[in-house]
Amino acid sequence: RAGDAFWASAPALAEAVVAKTVALTEDASVSAVDLHRLLDTLVSSSFSRSQAFASSRSILWRAASARRDSREVALATTIEKIALGPKHGSTVPPPVTTSSVVASAEVNSYEDGTGPNHELWHRQPLLLEPSALAERLVALCRHDAPDSEVITASDMLTGVLDSLKAGEVVPLLDTVMSGVQRRLARTPALLEVIERLGDVIVAHTEELSTLHLTGALSSFANMGLPYHLLFEAVLLAVLERHRLNAQNLSWGQVVGVLEAFAAVRLRIPELASLYSHLRQPRELARLPTMALIRFLSASSRLELVQDVQGDVGEILERILAETTQHRPLPLESCVVLVQSFLLTGTIPLDKHIRHLLSWIAQARVVQLTPQQVQVLRQYILFLLAQPDVQARGCILRLPSEVQRFAGGLLRHRAPAWTHATSDTTRRFRQEVKESLQASPLDTIENSLDTISLGPAGNFDMHVNGCGWLLDGPESFFRPFTSGLRHTPHERQRAWLLSRLVADEDTRICVADFLPAATTWPKMESVERLSWLKWGQAPVNTRPSLLGFDAPA
Repeated sequence: RAGDAFWASAPALAEAVVAKTVALTEDASVSAVDLHRLLDTLVSSSFSRSQAFASSRSILWRAASARRDSREVALATTIEKIALGPKHGSTVPPPVTTSSVVASAEVNSYEDGTGPNHELWHRQPLLLEPSALAERLVALCRHDAPDSEVITASDMLTGVLDSLKAGEVVPLLDTVMSGVQRRLARTPALLEVIERLGDVIVAHTEELSTLHLTGALSSFANMGLPYHLLFEAVLLAVLERHRLNAQNLSWGQVVGVLEAFAAVRLRIPELASLYSHLRQPRELARLPTMALIRFLSASSRLELVQDVQGDVGEILERILAETTQHRPLPLESCVVLVQSFLLTGTIPLDKHIRHLLSWIAQARVVQLTPQQVQVLRQYILFLLAQPDVQARGCILRLPSEVQRFAGGLLRHRAPAWTHATSDTTRRFRQEVKESLQASPLDTIENSLDTISLGPAGNFDMHVNGCGWLLDGPESFFRPFTSGLRHTPHERQRAWLLSRLVADEDTRICVADFLPAATTWPKMESVERLSWLKWGQAPVNTRPSLLGFDAPA
């Protein structure tokens, strides 16, 4: 009866009411009946529209939901009213519906253009089961609800995750992952929900099946979320189960785990055990052709291949044994194999290269994605840049139509494809160049602008006769420790660039296929600097990292 104006004029009193209410809600000695009367009075009165109640509603909801007696009918109904907000307060309990009806009601309200405040949604209670909360969160994300509503729904879901049973965790993760990806960067609260789900999965590792564990791993990898705790826990659980029962691990699960780690560039020593297991001849013999390609690709990206020439050669022999001239590998599979050769620094036998590149040459460049074009360009340049004349000549031993395809690919107008650059990397490169702008640089010998070598890639700058690569986090394997480890892609990129700018024979050989190579700048060497080393160095010593004398 006090009215909205009263509570607006007495914020301190409203805060005190909220604080006392939360304290009573957390007090287990207060009965469910008494707490229901208190909460229902507040939710149904003008107090529920006060600023104090709005800012503390999620805290109050979590406190009430955490009580052991929260499932008692009267109290549960009031908790639902708190979750729905002040516009939904009513002394008449709404009819109970299933979580799917609740979610579909919200979806319909968005689709008919009336938004989340549609009357149908108002009539539906928000059930307290985690599945219903997850479905509501997904519905809000899919239909671009305001951040405030998404954050509130995220908080509500996070508050009940600890009560999940082992069998509920992975289905709930799948539900959340299916609808929140587009909102992750915009609403950080969603990331907290996913990481908390990861924590719950880790807590139930021993109870979950290997299929569920590897499925959760794939979900995180597909979202690009390298949650180290989850990845390590799943890998160790899988390895322990394999140790106890060798038949407990299928090739699909091994390859799936390797692909998940490769997708987020997470490399830990225990991965070598999985590679060694599947590398055994008896295990390779059981793998279908596409599984062999996936296994080689993931192992190459993780730098797990031990005997490079021997392992790659044997796997390639097994793959090509299943093909014929009239039944070649799909184009995409051929490019994936070429990428594996590039990452491992492998030059297969002439007959194998001839098969693969002949199949690829049957396609037109427009049929290839920018990333596939870049892989093929890089490998052709890798072959032409070999210091050994015999290895370098393998391109010249290919059929003339394949050589023409290789030259056309290098000369194609498509720009060099590069991996996405993180904000951290962009800030790091900007800082380095800004620090050098204050230094007296010879503009003839030095350039702070990006220097392009066409299909071979770019240097970030040219300073003191050297081409510099300024490496951000995406250039390294995780975890980012003091001993950073470049990915195979980055190692090969630096090697190729150094051959192209510092070795005259390489430039001449490349120029036979790409005349523009003769115009590329010559440099003494290629140098690298990581964002981590730059950030850890005192500001006054940073010039020395780039070959300049530190100021006195």
